[in-house]
Amino acid sequence: MPGRAHSSVCKVIEAVSSVPSSVSRKQLVTYLTEEKDVSPFIANWMTTNFKHSNGKNASLGLEFNFDLNVVNSLVKDFEKQKYISKLKYICENASNNEVHIVRAGKNKSWKNEVLKVLETMDPNVLFVHELKKAGHFVHVDDLQGLVHLMTKFH
Repeated sequence: MPGRAHSSVCKVIEAVSSVPSSVSRKQLVTYLTEEKDVSPFIANWMTTNFKHSNGKNASLGLEFNFDLNVVNSLVKDFEKQKYISKLKYICENASNNEVHIVRAGKNKSWKNEVLKVLETMDPNVLFVHELKKAGHFVHVDDLQGLVHLMTKFH
């Protein structure tokens, strides 16, 4: 979704940035849900982003698969990006290519002003597909619809 990073993304990143360095998966879920008010679904999903420590931090047990400093930097930089202008440029210079966007219908972040701008782009180049049953996790919320789109336009 072009624009600002959703506030829920910022909340989760802030929460995991404050996770104690020595924590088990179970402790992570408890910490995120009870201390940081993160949903159990997201807290459990975050446990998939852990790996066993090695090297000098091996005694800590688990650590994140990603660098939180980089993640925080990317989120701060996200709103500075001009995704709509980049998308316009791509569509204007597509040279026989198509651009497909999958829109999660239950995602309230899609603002009318963004949708109106998308409607002004060449309809022979830009295709916006809405999965009405899908929220943030389109592959979970409407896997059948997503697979249908992917196979239809592959």
